[in-house]
Amino acid sequence: MTTKWIKCRESLPETICPVLIFTVSNKIYIAELDYKNDDLPSFYVTYLNFVCDCGKINEEEFLISEVSHWMPLPKPPEGEE
Repeated sequence: MTTKWIKCRESLPETICPVLIFTVSNKIYIAELDYKNDDLPSFYVTYLNFVCDCGKINEEEFLISEVSHWMPLPKPPEGEE
């Protein structure tokens, strides 16, 4: 089963559900859709910054206009121990 990229102008993922996003600058991130500012949807990438500030949690926002596509995360591997 293959998962395909979905155009943001056709459909958006559920909020607070991690997905892969593809930006207009050709980068891929794991992000979540949320409506934090002015009821406009944005994708948020949250990560730990271990280089600066000794483990500080940072967040990067991508406006919908900066993201062209999204897709669900793949299922994790099965069975191997």
